[in-house]
Amino acid sequence: MRFVSIISKFAVVALLTIVSLQAFAGCEKLESLKLDNSWLASSDIEKRMQQLDIPGMSIAVIDNFVVECIKHYGVKVYGSSEPVDDNTLFQLASISKPVSGLITIRLVEQGKLSLEDTVNSKIKGWAVRDTTGANRDDIQVQHLLTHTAGLTVHGFPGYTAGDKIPSVVEILNGASPANTARVEVAHPVTTLPKYSGGGTTVLQLLLQQVTGKSFEALADELVIKPLGLKNSSFSQPISPSKAKFAAHGFSDLLKVSKEPYHIYPEQAAAGLWSSAKEFAQVIIEMQKALKDDSSSFISQMIAKRMLQRVGKTDFALGFMFDGLYFVHGGWNEGYSSRFIAHHKNGYAMVILTNANNPDIIKEILMSYGASNGWEDF
Repeated sequence: MRFVSIISKFAVVALLTIVSLQAFAGCEKLESLKLDNSWLASSDIEKRMQQLDIPGMSIAVIDNFVVECIKHYGVKVYGSSEPVDDNTLFQLASISKPVSGLITIRLVEQGKLSLEDTVNSKIKGWAVRDTTGANRDDIQVQHLLTHTAGLTVHGFPGYTAGDKIPSVVEILNGASPANTARVEVAHPVTTLPKYSGGGTTVLQLLLQQVTGKSFEALADELVIKPLGLKNSSFSQPISPSKAKFAAHGFSDLLKVSKEPYHIYPEQAAAGLWSSAKEFAQVIIEMQKALKDDSSSFISQMIAKRMLQRVGKTDFALGFMFDGLYFVHGGWNEGYSSRFIAHHKNGYAMVILTNANNPDIIKEILMSYGASNGWEDF
């Protein structure tokens, strides 16, 4: 199964306590789903959540290019009674990267940027350098999106509310108060992708400088508002008006610190807050564009360009793509998530959780895909 290999490449997620369900007509397939894996202690989703100690989860199922089902399990905050619902926001972590890719590609469509533009020609006051300190003027925008720039820093641990939050330049320099190393070219460029959240943070700085806007404002203008995503946001920390919708992350570290979630100033790489219901709209627009150019959000030509793979790898422009499914996973402190979407047939699934246990996500996706005739499952 091609899907088995791609889903194992990125950490994903899990689930726990039972609770409410809010469903469309069409949730019967999900409600009756049994996790058909012999190694599981239970085939029941809610019991499996309890075994894995996951507070809450939201699932969106897309079929025939529309949301067929939205179903919620568990609670927004561990130990509370407030159920996850349609409006519950999760940190989508690295699923931010495909959205950052969409922001970039829309600027390309507007003629404000080219995928072949060199990064150092677009950024002022900072430059991509290698480990010797030499400028690397060969790094292009498309290298940042496909993880082929050879850049360091895989991911980010985030910051607590009591921490001083670094600027993007401080993060890229690895300078105090940043808690990660300098982002620099340390691997071969273009020959083999090397996953780098640091590279996406370079992209964040570039997009801000090219447009003169904050990344949050740019995302609102180019993705969130055009798609009618009322609660989704790249605000870091999350704004007070939307904090009431936020599911609190659950992990050993967050339990010790008594923090509800970490703050990620690396917005392009890890900063998106969204719900399963709202993020499903992003996927549907991509699927519609790929099918028949019927999306008013993105053209078929651009959508297909975003899924052009780097050689024989699964890396594409912002997305991962194995030839059948475009996907991405996410892992922030206390949150795990994944989506998978068929590039032609109009079916997909989004799973968001507020815990760090990836097993259940893989189990649900594998069982649902196999039992519903998804291609290559």
